[in-house]
Amino acid sequence: MPAKNTTKQGNGGKLFSGMCTFIKDKCNDMKDDNMSGNETMEALNERFIKESDKLQDTEKTALNVMTLLMPVLDAFSARRDETLMVHDTKINRLQVGVRNIEYANDALDQQSRRDHIRVTGIPEVEGNEVVIDALMALARAMKVVLTGKIEDAYRTGKKTPGKNRQVIVKFENRTDRFKFLASRKELKQTQFKDVYVSEDLTPLRFKLFQLERAEGKCLDTESVLDVSDDKSVIQKEVLENENILQFKNIKILTLNVCGLVSKLKNPDFIEFMSLYDVICLTETKIDQYDDVEVNGFKLLPSVIRQNCTSKSGGICVYVKEYICNYVHVRDPFTCSSHCVLWFTIDDKLLFQKTLFGVVYIPPDGSLYSSVDMFNEIENFINESDLQVCLLGDFNAHCSNCNEYVDIDNNILDFCNVPNIEQSLVNNLHILEECGIPVVRQSQDKHKVDKYGKKLLELCRSLELFFVNGRVGNDRDIGLTTCNNSVIDYAIVSPNLFRSIVDFNVLIFDPILSDIHKPICLHLCTNLTCVVDVDLNNSNVNDNDMDNTNDSNIVITLHGESESIVKPIWARDRAPVFTENLDDTSIDELLNKLEDIDPQNTDNVTVSIMLFINEQLYTQTGSEAVQLFKGDTEAFNCYHEGFQNQVNKWPTNPVDLIIKQIKAGASTVVIGDFGCGDAKIARNVPNKVHSFDLVALNEHVTVCNIEKIPLKGSSLDIAVFCLSLMGTNLVDYLTEANRVLKKGGVLMIAEVTSRIQKTGKFIRNIEKMGFQFSSKVMSARHLK
Repeated sequence: MPAKNTTKQGNGGKLFSGMCTFIKDKCNDMKDDNMSGNETMEALNERFIKESDKLQDTEKTALNVMTLLMPVLDAFSARRDETLMVHDTKINRLQVGVRNIEYANDALDQQSRRDHIRVTGIPEVEGNEVVIDALMALARAMKVVLTGKIEDAYRTGKKTPGKNRQVIVKFENRTDRFKFLASRKELKQTQFKDVYVSEDLTPLRFKLFQLERAEGKCLDTESVLDVSDDKSVIQKEVLENENILQFKNIKILTLNVCGLVSKLKNPDFIEFMSLYDVICLTETKIDQYDDVEVNGFKLLPSVIRQNCTSKSGGICVYVKEYICNYVHVRDPFTCSSHCVLWFTIDDKLLFQKTLFGVVYIPPDGSLYSSVDMFNEIENFINESDLQVCLLGDFNAHCSNCNEYVDIDNNILDFCNVPNIEQSLVNNLHILEECGIPVVRQSQDKHKVDKYGKKLLELCRSLELFFVNGRVGNDRDIGLTTCNNSVIDYAIVSPNLFRSIVDFNVLIFDPILSDIHKPICLHLCTNLTCVVDVDLNNSNVNDNDMDNTNDSNIVITLHGESESIVKPIWARDRAPVFTENLDDTSIDELLNKLEDIDPQNTDNVTVSIMLFINEQLYTQTGSEAVQLFKGDTEAFNCYHEGFQNQVNKWPTNPVDLIIKQIKAGASTVVIGDFGCGDAKIARNVPNKVHSFDLVALNEHVTVCNIEKIPLKGSSLDIAVFCLSLMGTNLVDYLTEANRVLKKGGVLMIAEVTSRIQKTGKFIRNIEKMGFQFSSKVMSARHLK
């Protein structure tokens, strides 16, 4: 007789049912892209090994069959994803075709309106209205003599009580139409000052015109008559209810455009360009006769491939007009192969002057390819002492290979390199300080080719690093940039990682390129762009497309211009001002003022100190500079009140810091940020750099502590004693990180009411490159 199965039927059935449910759940995870096929297989095998002894033979066989089918399901899933990707590409191309047809139809529609004008503001009369009589009166007021007649005139739009509809006018003679448009400004001196004459634009053209007017450009509507030639759609990030644009990041885009002239005919491409400050385009395929200017941008001298049978290669760089003074072109023909366009951006815009190289290297095996291009790039960079940023299409497959030299610590020990200096050998410590992963990721599964090896050698020789796969939405991913390859790169000097705010590989769009994805690099800048708009003209009519001359837009880059723009009260924005008045805060201030005893000097001083203290906590460092500019008495009063308060504390935190400094070496260099009366400098033998907004004595250097006059890596200790004030304290800590030496110490003393969540505060500081050492709590202070 066969041996009986000792496993109980009931328990075996439950286990089998549980295994089936487990398999179903894992399949659902794989379906929802929460788990890969390999991860699913590993989980199933682990569970199967764990439970196999408790299952019957038939149940084991069934589970084995299901497990064997998992790779088949994974293959089906991968195939489905590939099919969906192909379909998405086809859909995108169809959508591009539809948009191009819409633009062509719009051009035809505008052509049909070439004899028309649009008149706004003619009073509408009830009953049988004779619009032509009103138009003739308009012509007489403008002193226009018509050579022909008005062929047709009619109201357009839905009739609304109390609102005059616009009038469309068609002339028999086009000369009369030009006379009307040329003389329309004369209406402002007549009884028809509220009547406006403009082109009859299609809805799309009118939208483009509104974008232009929002940009502050004084244009005539003739400039948007032909959308195929219009390159003027420029959008800035203008705040809806404010006139100040904080210009803190510079957005640099690089893209292999696969032919520029045809792309510029598409308004969507122009609109996309308007979102960026510097645009680096490769494989432009232009010659010296092509008009590729774009309004709002300055075109740097382009690299054009010479002596070729057809248009190919080429590099163009566009720079927004309001920063073009900070961008300077190096000799565009330095590389004999015409593979790079070199330019620099000043340290007035970036924190350090930077050399940019926009690169296009033709594919290996093409008529114009050569490995010598990499040698030319290396030689040019070696002759410069600037930090470097290379952008563009290198046509190089580098896969996941390291672009740095990974030196074995045993070799460094053999060479007697001290342990503290071993991390400084190949600049990897800079990436670690910035929180950048040393090992980058890449989805490029191609083998490293000849160009890839040359590019890796170039990076190792010059100590440059890939941004791809390390920063932004590409961190730990390494998204492909061209089909299934990564050949478009951003490559930078290690110190430039300190200025990188973001990095993005954008989605593929057939309107922008045939096969390449755009990549965008955001760099922080040290300028603030203030846009002041004169809205004093209360007669601005939304329908008046010729009234943009009455607006005055002034753009000033702080630190470069000394001009002062007088603020102008905007009467139409009075309700916004009223709504933002906080009655509660006003009442609280009034109550505090009533409680002040004018005879009590200390009380008055402390009250003023508390008021100024509140201002400092709610302002940036730059605004604090303006608060005390030209009024040192206010700072003296603030400091006197501050000392009165500190004297009442059981312990002054600055005394604890002084005690700790004295316990160390006297050769340690200290930076006291927000030093007040420079008590540390007056009580320790060390070299102390004391910084504050006003100099109370000879030890103090006057400056905004978000940018102090010291070179990088010059301090051993940075102290913030009750001085982390303002809304931009991150800038203060970033500056401290810049001037601290490797292994330097950051000491912070602050009231606990200011930092209630100490753990979160410490974690945020650690994200900036610091490592937490110790914490001391007293009755009222945090250090």
